[in-house]
Amino acid sequence: MKVNQTEKDTRQKIIDAVREIAKTCPVDKITVKQISELAGVTTQTFYNHFSDKYALVVGAYEDRIQKLFDLRHNDEITWKEFIELFIDDYAQNARYVMNASKNTYGEDSYVSNTSKFLCECMEEECKTHKGVDTLPRDIRMLIKLYVGGVVNVMLLWLSGKTDFSKEEMVDILLSGVPEKIRE
Repeated sequence: MKVNQTEKDTRQKIIDAVREIAKTCPVDKITVKQISELAGVTTQTFYNHFSDKYALVVGAYEDRIQKLFDLRHNDEITWKEFIELFIDDYAQNARYVMNASKNTYGEDSYVSNTSKFLCECMEEECKTHKGVDTLPRDIRMLIKLYVGGVVNVMLLWLSGKTDFSKEEMVDILLSGVPEKIRE
């Protein structure tokens, strides 16, 4: 189903609203009503786009990362450029990412849901590159291992618990890709 520009704009207003509110309020304390009011939409319009606020929090991440994977899939950027843009995205949204990672739990966990989405994207990219419908179990597990490490290292970096520069982080994330995935 194709989404028209008005629907994309409304979705973006909702995403922008939750990011704005999250600057001063923990994600778990934000209400759909607050988000809807700031976005200038009804709560029903909110629910036309997202099942709940946690789907919104993850959906905002998915939109940003999917754009990067689309660029990579179309060979518009290299893997190094992908990682640079990935790190830039985390840095530009640092306050929001840290809020979401600290204030979501269980099934609604930002970390587990964004990791799951990133794994799915990487698996699709590997399947496309290899021209297969299914990846071997060991490759799927290596992707999960790599993604889990990337997400957690990025959170450490954003929190200031490491003193690596962006360029050093790019090199680390590139060199950390398991050999079987590089193939």
